[in-house]
Amino acid sequence: MTDKKPTPDKRTGLGAKLESRTAALGSRLEQHQGRTANSPPVTMPGQLGAFRIEAQRWQERINELEEDLRRAKEQGGAMEISLDELHEVEGRRRRLSADEYEDLKNNLSHNPLASPITVRVRAEGGFEIVSGHNRVQIYRDLGRKQIKAWLADASDDEAEDLAFFANALAAKLPDYDKYRGYKRIMEKHPHLDEKDLSERVGTSLRQLKRLLAFQKLPETAHQLLQERPSLLGATAAETLADLSVKGREGQVAEAVQKLFNGEIADERDALRYAATAGIEKPAKPVPVEQTFKVGKTKYATLRQVRAMVRVDCASEAEAAEVNAAIAKLLEDRVRALKDEK
Repeated sequence: MTDKKPTPDKRTGLGAKLESRTAALGSRLEQHQGRTANSPPVTMPGQLGAFRIEAQRWQERINELEEDLRRAKEQGGAMEISLDELHEVEGRRRRLSADEYEDLKNNLSHNPLASPITVRVRAEGGFEIVSGHNRVQIYRDLGRKQIKAWLADASDDEAEDLAFFANALAAKLPDYDKYRGYKRIMEKHPHLDEKDLSERVGTSLRQLKRLLAFQKLPETAHQLLQERPSLLGATAAETLADLSVKGREGQVAEAVQKLFNGEIADERDALRYAATAGIEKPAKPVPVEQTFKVGKTKYATLRQVRAMVRVDCASEAEAAEVNAAIAKLLEDRVRALKDEK
């Protein structure tokens, strides 16, 4: 009689994660129950009662996790998670303006969640939010108790990347936040060059280079952009970075500060300031003008501005005569210059 081969484990990462948590709690419960059963008789019933209460809590938690697993399998992987079990990692939340946050809140107050948040299991208990931080906060604002979530089986690095890409897919993510995300990925994966990264993240190489130009801005500009990431778009940042590299770092820093303070209106003004501040404008040329008259009647006006000469005549016929005379004069002048050589 041959032994049957073990059936391969076909559980999903979601199932494995939940079942591993259930198994771990079960093991703790068995150890605790065994310790209680094998303990010598005690004279303080309160101690035994405390042990039994704690064991009961563990058993209840095991039952909850098993129920989570059952529901998750029924819903294709999504599960309802208590908001009390969700923990936020600093730096992952996509910053929304007050209006954007209010719009999302109004939407979620009247409609079901269209897309579950993404979480992963924490070793110390509960779940770590990978994406969906604003939705979680709004659910808390609205007094909700649970939220639907996908469970991601991801390492620390993978969780960071997932959080960034989830935010990067949002059309309104500021370019500066995109730059910080791409920069972090390149630092974690130094073998990736810009072309490799552009293919990996699904953006053009030109756009990636434009975003990475943020790194050439002065440090004071970065401090302001960290406080207000939407202050500059990638196109303006690229131009300012080029000016900074060419020796106008101080003017670039001043331009960004003035834009931040509201002293200049927009990016276009910031670019103009960074490019021209401190450069003396050439003196405006003073035109030299002469008027010619026949008696009291104006015959023509001769006007010179730098290298430009203009003649305005009283009539078209006289303009033709003056034009011929000027042509003759110019021909004579050219011959004279040739003779001088």
